[in-house]
Amino acid sequence: MDSKKYPVLRLIFYFGMALMISAIPLSKYFMSVSQFILTGVFLWDGVDQQKIVSNFKKKSLLAGIVRMIGDAIVEVSKNFIRKFRIFFSNRAAVIFSSILLMSVVGLLYTTDFNYAFKDLRTMLPLFLLPLFISTIEGLDKKGFKNIMLVYILAVTGGSLYSAFIWLTQTSIDSRDITPFMSHIRFSLNICLAIFTLWYFIYQEQHGPIKYIFKKKMPFILIMIWLVVYLFILKSMTGIMVFFMTLLFLFFYYTVHQQNRMIRYGAPIGAIIVIVVIISYVAITIKKYFHIEPIRIELLDKHTPRGIPYFQDTAMGVEDGRYTGLYLCVPELREAWNRRSQINYDSLDRKGQQLRYTLIRYLSSRDLRKDADGVNSLTDKEIRYIENGVANINDLKKFNPKTIIYQNILAYLEYKKNREVTGFSALERIELWKAAMAQIKQHPLLGVGTGDLKTSFRKELARMNSPLQNAKEGLFSSHNQFLNIMVSFGVIGFIWFLFALIYPAIKTGGIKDYFFLIFFIIAMLSMLTDDTLKTQAGVTFFAFFYSFFLFGRK
Repeated sequence: MDSKKYPVLRLIFYFGMALMISAIPLSKYFMSVSQFILTGVFLWDGVDQQKIVSNFKKKSLLAGIVRMIGDAIVEVSKNFIRKFRIFFSNRAAVIFSSILLMSVVGLLYTTDFNYAFKDLRTMLPLFLLPLFISTIEGLDKKGFKNIMLVYILAVTGGSLYSAFIWLTQTSIDSRDITPFMSHIRFSLNICLAIFTLWYFIYQEQHGPIKYIFKKKMPFILIMIWLVVYLFILKSMTGIMVFFMTLLFLFFYYTVHQQNRMIRYGAPIGAIIVIVVIISYVAITIKKYFHIEPIRIELLDKHTPRGIPYFQDTAMGVEDGRYTGLYLCVPELREAWNRRSQINYDSLDRKGQQLRYTLIRYLSSRDLRKDADGVNSLTDKEIRYIENGVANINDLKKFNPKTIIYQNILAYLEYKKNREVTGFSALERIELWKAAMAQIKQHPLLGVGTGDLKTSFRKELARMNSPLQNAKEGLFSSHNQFLNIMVSFGVIGFIWFLFALIYPAIKTGGIKDYFFLIFFIIAMLSMLTDDTLKTQAGVTFFAFFYSFFLFGRK
């Protein structure tokens, strides 16, 4: 595309790319709109507009319009064929887009065509985006940087809006603070934005220190904010991806350092940091289970109102305290029902038994489970308990202990009742077991494009899994690699890996900072999530893969 010859078209292309890259972290609707814009640019880019206009005859307006429309259709058709020739000559782009072809082949042996066509529709960007981006002239250095800055602004804006919700909401579930998309998908965008900012900060190697520091200060502040926000979001996938990518970069660059002190000292420092983190987790777990010795006979037998206490050390532990001590159910029920619209014997807004949520919360506050305990709660705390908050530590906006405690509780529930619903880590373990069983049953070609959900439902029922009656979104492995093997077998899995790795090697993208960072983030996300199962995930993956490999000069 000659920007001098077609300035308006080039401007529309920039607008479509900017809209796409800002929609990826913020809006599913505008992801679709931007693809329509890029489709128009793809069809018109390279069309001989002069030839169309020159055939327009002013003598007969109607005949001229008809002739011009006919010429336009012919020229666009010719251009369409030319674009596909360009595309098919780009082996790397074709092989990457062949991931969609796997789903088409999988139609030959599927039974659920409704699900299959829905899946094909979702994965369509895996073909369209490499087609569009690889056949339109790539961006120069300045254009690329500007587009990435638009992305950083979109991610930062989304994080600020999300933080506002986080600060003003009564629920503490991180899923509720990203209304534009899944908190996991958004966390991947946060990670990519952080490492993009790092590049823009790091690349300036010349000039006075004061000048560089002043010029880069906005980037530094935004990067620090996004790292902090990642922990506010509490997405374990995002946090894991961030640290693993950071660790990779750290070792990659220290190994290539000439200074021996940095080359050997930095890894030792990293190991010390890892040991400190592991020690903190171990101490926190120990503290959770550590209980001061008690003598039941020395405990108070009655409430201040003369009602007997129920003293039980088998009910469980919360923050180093027995939740069953100083429990008076009659007072607890009566006092709670006076202060709340949700009945003591019903469910809280998270679908949990409200009485257990209340008992756990009072234990975490070190309050007795009686009328005085309930009366000690503020109105705001009553709302928190109604919303499913079972521990006062969950209300601390930035507290790593909360994540550790939640996982301890999940493990205890699984060990005691084989309960996994609501605990994502344990749900994944159960789903991975089901996936491995299906792979053993259909090792070569899998179950087909549309039978993933049906196959998972049957296997979970056969396992008598607590997830067999779960919501629809849980009928997959939540691991992209396992999903590919279940759907397309080992043969499909091998091709999937080839389609991801070969284009990067062929184009030399594997040595490029931006592509490498994106690729690490995407691959790590696929270990714990169905990255290609949703529009947001597919578009994120297809766009940045194509943009970093085929969309730059």
